[in-house]
Amino acid sequence: MLLSLKNSILRSPATKRRLRLAMFLMLCVTMAPAQKPSQDAGGLPKYDLHSEMKTKGVVDEVKLLPLGAKRDITELVIKNGDDKVYIYVCPKAFQEEMGINFVKGDENQRSGGRGEAPSSRG
Repeated sequence: MLLSLKNSILRSPATKRRLRLAMFLMLCVTMAPAQKPSQDAGGLPKYDLHSEMKTKGVVDEVKLLPLGAKRDITELVIKNGDDKVYIYVCPKAFQEEMGINFVKGDENQRSGGRGEAPSSRG
């Protein structure tokens, strides 16, 4: 008699809904603390839309700046009249993967965030 009562309670639709709700809430409660808060990007400056600029000119120099294994960054020197603009593009490995190629003398137009000029440049 006790066995038949137990089976009828577990089969009722209301009990199944309550059990599912309890399991769902238990899952949510246990997963919530596992979520890590978003960390700042290691103190890197954030992109500022107000400092965005557009530049147009001819590629004067293409330099590869070594930063470590597979992290070589391409630097373009764009010349427009007497003005020179230094642009840091992307890692060389990404350029090769995407089929991007920069050649001295190419006309080029870029838009991006303005940064501080390194002190070694004049």
